Amino acid sequence: MKLRDYQRELLDAILASSTNDLVQLDTGGGKTAIEAELAKQAKHCLIIAHRNILIAQISAQLACFKIHHDTISSKYTRKQCARGHTQHGVHILSGATTLVCSIDTLISHHKHNRLTLDKYTEWLIIIDEAHHVVAENKWGGLRNLFAKARIIGFTATPARLDCKSLSTKHGGLFNRLVQAESLKNNSVRTLIQRGYLSDFRVYAPEDKQAKKTRDGMTIFGNPVTTYKRLAWGKRAVMMCPSILNAQEFAREFKKSGVTAAYISSNQSATEITRVLTHFARGDINVMCNVDMLGEGFDMPEIECLIIANTTQSLVRYRQWVGRVLRVSKDKKQALVIDHVGVVAQHGMPDEPILWDIEAKNMGISALTHVPCRTCGLYFLATLLNCPGCNAENTYSSRSLVGDYYVDLKKIDFTLLERARKEKKLSEELIYVGAQSCGAVGVSADKLRAWFITGLQSMNVSIRGINRFLSSGEYYTQSFWLNNFKLRDLERNNSARLKKVYKHWLKTTKTTIL
Repeated sequence: MKLRDYQRELLDAILASSTNDLVQLDTGGGKTAIEAELAKQAKHCLIIAHRNILIAQISAQLACFKIHHDTISSKYTRKQCARGHTQHGVHILSGATTLVCSIDTLISHHKHNRLTLDKYTEWLIIIDEAHHVVAENKWGGLRNLFAKARIIGFTATPARLDCKSLSTKHGGLFNRLVQAESLKNNSVRTLIQRGYLSDFRVYAPEDKQAKKTRDGMTIFGNPVTTYKRLAWGKRAVMMCPSILNAQEFAREFKKSGVTAAYISSNQSATEITRVLTHFARGDINVMCNVDMLGEGFDMPEIECLIIANTTQSLVRYRQWVGRVLRVSKDKKQALVIDHVGVVAQHGMPDEPILWDIEAKNMGISALTHVPCRTCGLYFLATLLNCPGCNAENTYSSRSLVGDYYVDLKKIDFTLLERARKEKKLSEELIYVGAQSCGAVGVSADKLRAWFITGLQSMNVSIRGINRFLSSGEYYTQSFWLNNFKLRDLERNNSARLKKVYKHWLKTTKTTIL
């Protein structure tokens, strides 16, 4: 097989060492080709997935590269794999030196003394979606179970949701992070420019009215309406906050004339396979799920991602968007429709990220795009007009910084003095209500706007500002009462502002990015 230049670079780096390596390559970048080449060169290779649902997918990919292999799985999964090999002319062979299994099946077989593998063989263990791996969880047992094995992990996002280190220096399983030099600085955008990933457009909700689902999740706009307006007829994956929510949205799509279904961990493997088969054929347009299709799932034909679930994790968000960036024959452009403000928090799908397995906090340093208030399209904040509908960039003239759900009003300074006189406010007290109204409310708006402007002058990133805006402090009376006086605002007391913000960071254990 012929590898791309960066694939060859990664393979050479792995083969040149004997360490346990964690390889970073964006979803759709072609990690399977590297895994197949490693399996071909290894005497004994074990490929491990983090979910049973992915075994058939990995098996089909190996078959595509003519890699003879077997599985450690149920009879149902083996039959499923065999059916997937027909088009490649390769069949599962008993006794093959390359094996595919899930981590749960491997542990179960070992626990019940059904694991027939020689534990002292020098296995090459390849772990898919290896950002899950730490020494103290189920993955950590691999190091003890296969004492002479070399472990190679692959992931698009080399960081854990719980911020635990993946490095052996801090209890992880990997000695080093391996990246292609040509992709390091701006990997997703580079892969798009070279035609290996699909370009995309990101849309914010067209309706700013917040709505709560039955399980308490707040979303903005109507996902069904937005899909029909922007992505009608396209295959879409919808990320939902709960199984109940996924069921409800599937019903709503169906009622509106859109073919839809849901999958969940409560369903049997047979039922999940049946539904996904229909989805792959194009019989289903919208697939609702919680986290079943967030990692490792490979279907290049998916053109649209509907985000209706919040996440504080940059890793989970980048895994989600990876589902739609794969290139397919008829896909001209991927669509990301964000109904909960995740893009405003974590940045565009191609934001450069400096990955480091030694660091706990990774992510983008600043957000560069804003949503159009007319059509919802995200575009560069420096542009004067939206490239989608030519509407004016209203964000360039506002105090609004990144979080499009918070609108900071510009208030005439004289109104503040009027409020003090009419209400006989003490200089030591500022009334701040959740809903600003009247002359007193105006003073609160002015204070909030001044505070955010001050953070900008301190070069706090948009992401950092959004963290404060989304916190309860922004609307909490005690925060402003306890920390500021009216004269701080009037005299532009930047020293006091800086002190308060730093104290807030310390108490919330938040880092300035």
